[in-house]
Amino acid sequence: MASLNPKPKTLLLLIPVLAVLVSFVFWRKADSDAPNNKTGENKVVEHAAATGAEERPEPSQEVEHQTAFSRESLEVDNEEPESGFEALEILALEKLPPDQHDHNLGTWLGSFEPHPRSWQNFASAEAPTVKLKLSTPDGVSHQITFERYNKFGESKGIYSGSLKDQPFSDALISFVGEAVVGTLRIPSEGIAWEIRNRAPGVQAFEKVDLSKLPGCAACRHE
Repeated sequence: MASLNPKPKTLLLLIPVLAVLVSFVFWRKADSDAPNNKTGENKVVEHAAATGAEERPEPSQEVEHQTAFSRESLEVDNEEPESGFEALEILALEKLPPDQHDHNLGTWLGSFEPHPRSWQNFASAEAPTVKLKLSTPDGVSHQITFERYNKFGESKGIYSGSLKDQPFSDALISFVGEAVVGTLRIPSEGIAWEIRNRAPGVQAFEKVDLSKLPGCAACRHE
């Protein structure tokens, strides 16, 4: 009498076939339930081609980009000009007669007000630099920023920095008691200001033509 149970070999052959059938059924069901996005996209593309319209980004994305750009432009337009330069004057100016030096464009006697020993008071913990606005004896206004100050006791110090909007410029002022010396070099304008001590509390401010300085005959004989 034949056995009612299938043979093991027959079962092994049926298992892969059943697995393939089950997978096919579930795949067809998922495909029929999913929204037909491709059809909608094709319609949009066909409509754009028919009307000649260009494909544009989503309105929400375009507005967000414009808003960010406008905000950035607003911040640039409302940026305040740089300020904080304290007034520095040269008092009691007296112009000296011209000398024999070819590079000398004029010499004036005067004194800094305030004295360099108090310039450090203009600095702060938030802005450690010293910013001064100075009108030189020729009537030109300069904005000087001293990034460094070296103090040697209560009556000695050296300030070093540069002039605003003057590339490769140098500003150096030192003092010992009432004596003050220094230089302001402005290569872009071809000039420099040499500051020498003449008497207690009095400095000589000499405007120098840098192009004539190396060949000055008077300097070679000094």
